[in-house]
Amino acid sequence: MAHVSEGSFDADQINQIRLSVSRPTSSEWSQVHLLRERLERASLLVDPVIRRWATDRCLRRYLRARSHNLDRALDMIRRSIQWRLEYHPEQRFCRACKANPRSHTYRRVGRTLTGQPVMFSTFVGVENYDPADNIEHLSSGIEHAVGVNARWPDLDPFPETYVWVLDFAGFHARHLSPGVGRASLALFSDHYPERLQLAIIHDAPAIFRGLWFALKPFIDRQTCKKILFIRRAHAAKLFERIFPPELCEWLEKELREVRDKRVAREKQWWREWCPAWDDDKKPLSELFPGVVIPEKGPLEGNSRCTQWIRMGAVDDAMEVSKNSDETFYDAMENDFGSSTFARHHAA
Repeated sequence: MAHVSEGSFDADQINQIRLSVSRPTSSEWSQVHLLRERLERASLLVDPVIRRWATDRCLRRYLRARSHNLDRALDMIRRSIQWRLEYHPEQRFCRACKANPRSHTYRRVGRTLTGQPVMFSTFVGVENYDPADNIEHLSSGIEHAVGVNARWPDLDPFPETYVWVLDFAGFHARHLSPGVGRASLALFSDHYPERLQLAIIHDAPAIFRGLWFALKPFIDRQTCKKILFIRRAHAAKLFERIFPPELCEWLEKELREVRDKRVAREKQWWREWCPAWDDDKKPLSELFPGVVIPEKGPLEGNSRCTQWIRMGAVDDAMEVSKNSDETFYDAMENDFGSSTFARHHAA
């Protein structure tokens, strides 16, 4: 696992990065069964779309989000069911982007070496800052990446988490309002718990420090452990650990282009190729070689997950150099020193 310093918020102290699946225990499956029974007794799984959504692994995520407290998990999932019945995220598409494709940049661009979808976004070119539009865009993106509309809707043994690369190119003072950030955090924590595997905050400027302090109290401790701040100079080494070569190449090209004002001004990212386009054309047996493709649909009732994708670790150490430029990270070092931040883990 990776150790990250809260002082540096950087990759300097990372010796090893691993994306792994946290395997269920027999006790967890017993709790899933009890949670499902209570949902059935309360007639909360009558709607066919909700029943399809409420797979065993979905219920397990809610249990984990509430430290396996059955009552708290039941209350949380009850609120998510109500939200899904009212908001219908599985039917949503971003109307703002349909009207203006430059509204948002958050999109699926590929997958990790171990199969998780990779989402990417940057501030360059974004023209819509409305919180409601942002929520519609994010929920639509997650539903198609790992939700009900995903290519493998919570099927064992396919990924149920995703990795998000959030690039800070184009970040300005107008982005400092915490409204969009708080609305996004509420969406992730309330209705997509335990979906995020790793958030890579790339090249955040010093000006972001104030917004980070405003948002951090709204981020639960487990989610904070999945947030990794990394400098531009160190990104390639990290990407090589967790992404296939074609995605590494695409990310390097994209990160370079959004920092070129002439190129960025003309970019039409919604029409540009990314590895996700090719992934969508590949059979699952090619995306996940050696993994038996299950014939059944979404897991229901007491079914047990018997196959898991093994998430391997990369053992070689990262060689990084200190960046002497004054950035967000240096300001954090001055404030916090070098206290241990967190241990990255999956689920």
